[in-house]
Amino acid sequence: MNAKKNSNLFSFQRYVGIGVTILGIFVIIGDRSAGATVPLMVGLFTLFTSRERVEDERSVSIKTSSLYFALVIAYTIKLLSSYFYSEGLIHWQITEVDYFIILLFSLALVIYYFRLYFGK
Repeated sequence: MNAKKNSNLFSFQRYVGIGVTILGIFVIIGDRSAGATVPLMVGLFTLFTSRERVEDERSVSIKTSSLYFALVIAYTIKLLSSYFYSEGLIHWQITEVDYFIILLFSLALVIYYFRLYFGK
């Protein structure tokens, strides 16, 4: 009985994550202050930590490896943006930790759902 209750809680967590992520997108578009990125970070984290309705070892493995791939890709993008900025080729770089976390969880979610639904 308790496992069923926790399963419903984690399913509900996905909808909370989607809602907070959408709210965070609107906040970050409308507000350029330092704390404007927090709702988007919280929403993406909540969405990433939510469970599937039927979660098995495969989906947990895909989620973990997707986070690893996203970390490698996000850090590569951060290093490339810093290099190109120092060379004067682009006019922006990822210096804020908030933007790195947003990039990391966004990539992790895209990679996870792509691999989950379109992978073998």
